[in-house]
Amino acid sequence: HYLHEEHDKFFEVMSQFDAINIDVPSLMPLDCLFGGINYAWNLVIQTSGPLVVVIGFEVLANIFRKWEKLRPKRKGETAEQSAGSVWVTLSELCSDLSFFVIFLMFPGSSTKTFKALQCEGFEADGEDGRRFLVVDYSIDCNSWLYVGFIWPYALAMVAIYPIGVPLFYALTLYRNGDELHEIQHLELSISNEHNRIKLGEFYWGRKRREYQPEIDEAVERSEALSQEYKRKRDALPGVLKKLTGGYEMRTYWFELFECARKMVL
Repeated sequence: HYLHEEHDKFFEVMSQFDAINIDVPSLMPLDCLFGGINYAWNLVIQTSGPLVVVIGFEVLANIFRKWEKLRPKRKGETAEQSAGSVWVTLSELCSDLSFFVIFLMFPGSSTKTFKALQCEGFEADGEDGRRFLVVDYSIDCNSWLYVGFIWPYALAMVAIYPIGVPLFYALTLYRNGDELHEIQHLELSISNEHNRIKLGEFYWGRKRREYQPEIDEAVERSEALSQEYKRKRDALPGVLKKLTGGYEMRTYWFELFECARKMVL
């Protein structure tokens, strides 16, 4: 139970980073730590590194899920009690961490990847026409290192980060569209009931007494809808809960817009 509470606190804290655009790779001073490292190694370490970490967390999450299935269940144990077990909580925590790594590294890794595709040519009179990587003039864009490794590797990372991550988000939202629209409808219904309650604030005296039964009905209905809303939102799959956790359900798709904004910036 304690671990489950700590997991909820962790996710609540992580949701505060939704509006922050941090270029994490640029904060990693690899050139200072390892003298003579060029952009090729920088690119590999700062784009493949997060993928290795994410895969590691997901492997751990799957191991914890399997251990939960093998765990002897207590007599009379409910599904809610099982969901609060140590292995389930650790599995959810690993999934949260893998999602947060992708979320945090997405802007910087995308920028790093695009920069690896930008070459500048020297083709004016008196120049030899050679092309060099804009961010690292020690790399010749006509060399085997660039043509045979950096360029295809950067294209692969473009498929994973700037294209793959938003596509994964979009497919996840699309596949769960029915559940999201149902929760969205509940949210709108709750808002309508709140408006009915507020309307009563403008009535006084006999008119207020006549309208009071409607206020009472709206309060009762709002409480019931709120409970159903919380139950359905808590029941969303882990990844979907993380994607929509920082937004109202009327804008559950907003993380896709955030991805585009981060790439533009």
